[in-house]
Amino acid sequence: MCAFFWIAVIVASGVMFAIIFPRFIEHVVTPFIALLRRKLTPMQIAAVIFAAIVILPFSLVMSGMPFVWLAGIVFDYWLALLIVMAASAVGMSLQYWLARYIFHERIERFLQRSPKRHGLAVTLRAVDMAGPWKVVALLRLGPFPYHWLNYALGLCPSIKYPVYIICSVVTELLPRGLQVFFGRSMETLADLLRGRVRNPD
Repeated sequence: MCAFFWIAVIVASGVMFAIIFPRFIEHVVTPFIALLRRKLTPMQIAAVIFAAIVILPFSLVMSGMPFVWLAGIVFDYWLALLIVMAASAVGMSLQYWLARYIFHERIERFLQRSPKRHGLAVTLRAVDMAGPWKVVALLRLGPFPYHWLNYALGLCPSIKYPVYIICSVVTELLPRGLQVFFGRSMETLADLLRGRVRNPD
């Protein structure tokens, strides 16, 4: 019974996606991008995307993902990826230094409030045994929330900044690349779901 329920949920979700997603792209995303291009220069758009990816993670609840997709829509792939990775590196660096030197005690208390966050704090204590390079890389590839992890890694004295930023950027490159690619593919995917064929640029 449970298996049939989840199969029904997956099928219904797929149908809803196929119906709603093309309309959302056509009536919301495409007009918004056109307006953005009329009102702002490419440099200004890049600045907005950069600032959003840096600032939004500080809320711990909001994600910069829509702006990563926006970069993929507006710019060529490699330029979009460069903007996104530069912004991500700045954001990760700021969160690391804030956790290390300014909000150390507050963030430590925050991590202790739930079993999941407490488990992350306990995991970080194994750094001296496993080595900081391995720990940062494995945690980045694990299920821990991205924003909390930036702060938590800043709390660990064994994880120096060069290790933190190099491992973080390398492990973020693939997921960010896929997110940018999804942004670039949104309009094409919407056309395919509508039965249209978009000519390549």
